[in-house]
Amino acid sequence: MYTGMNNDVQRTTFYPPAEDPLVGTNPKQFGSSHNGGLNMLYCDGSVHFVEYTINPAIWLVAGSIQ
Repeated sequence: MYTGMNNDVQRTTFYPPAEDPLVGTNPKQFGSSHNGGLNMLYCDGSVHFVEYTINPAIWLVAGSIQ
């Protein structure tokens, strides 16, 4: 929290979510070690399972402030 814009605290929905690989990870991409998807915490406090096959356009809008 005191480091500012660091790779371990900043992510973007510009890249679709993906399962965490053992090597070659994109530091700005959301991901998880779960098969099929990841658990996302939303600003309203709810948690939802998001599949890795989510439509990229929906994923992009889900991370936008409007």
